Amino acid sequence: MPGPVHARGSSAASGPRRTDRGRADVARVPPAGDGLDRDRLLQVLDAVAEGPGLARLLPAVVALLEDAAGGDACLICLRDDDRLTVRAASPAFAESVDRIAFGLHEGTAGHVVRRDEAVVVGGDADADERPPVVPGLRESRFASTAAVPLRGRTGLVIGVLVVHAEAPRAFGPQALVLLEQVAALVGGPVENARLHDGELRRVVALDRLAALVRRIATVPGRGELGAAACDGTVELLGADRCRLHLVDLADGATRVVAQAGTAAGAARP
Repeated sequence: MPGPVHARGSSAASGPRRTDRGRADVARVPPAGDGLDRDRLLQVLDAVAEGPGLARLLPAVVALLEDAAGGDACLICLRDDDRLTVRAASPAFAESVDRIAFGLHEGTAGHVVRRDEAVVVGGDADADERPPVVPGLRESRFASTAAVPLRGRTGLVIGVLVVHAEAPRAFGPQALVLLEQVAALVGGPVENARLHDGELRRVVALDRLAALVRRIATVPGRGELGAAACDGTVELLGADRCRLHLVDLADGATRVVAQAGTAAGAARP
């Protein structure tokens, strides 16, 4: 499969335009008439309205990309520091959602974040320039890939929209324009949805912590205290197992005085 063509303010086949400083030009998203028609713009608005959480917003964006971009599969990767995680995808990548995470040096999505520009794979570039494959993601079964950065309100890249096609050279300049427009319209809502989900997690954690404190305050004895602490810690942290060790001050030895866990945690030694 041919290597990537970096598209920023140019056609997918011609590669990036370069400034005198050797950097790709940063182009504004083209006007809606060049890619998104009225019906697709309404689809974007419908997808955004599915919020406020990622669980509803991202699948709606996937459905939009499947319909509008003309590919055979797509996925959305979101960034956490120097890692990307597949957070939503077409059925072809369904097993990867929330299971596959990879570094910025891997895959087309990592390439997009590092270069901070859109990429088309399946053009006329040298095959040696292809981004390294992400283990387990099975992107190599597709001959063509188009990927664009997803930006937050400050302009920082918070994720990547990726569309795949089985046919070679499936994505031309118009498809790339459409993807960039979709990314520009949904980037802010995706960032807001992540903040919303984060706040919900914090509220749930605080509620669980308060419940643990109340439970510990009412236990009658030392044995019950250890059990309550372990049970509460497993629930609070979402852990598989918790053990409470006490140190014997006489000889420095430790022993387990209480433990709790899930079935998965119990299965491990």
